[in-house]
Amino acid sequence: MSQAVEFDINQFFDNLGFIWGHECRIAGGNEWDIWDNINQHWVPTGIACYPNENSWKPLDDSRCSEPSSNQLLYQSITLNGVTSTVNQ
Repeated sequence: MSQAVEFDINQFFDNLGFIWGHECRIAGGNEWDIWDNINQHWVPTGIACYPNENSWKPLDDSRCSEPSSNQLLYQSITLNGVTSTVNQ
């Protein structure tokens, strides 16, 4: 059984690097975690995730942005047709 399913979006420019990490943590609670680039660890969101078992798990959509302050914003995640608002 999988422990987690991870989806990442990477952006690099002008000596800056941004990683929007999304992890559906299956072991330990079926919850979306997001990657904290500065402190280099996963942060629980409190949002449930239930990937389909024994099938390919495409991330339907992930809305992220990088405001002018150079801070990442996780807006929403859509998996298996279910959209969850993150706003962190």
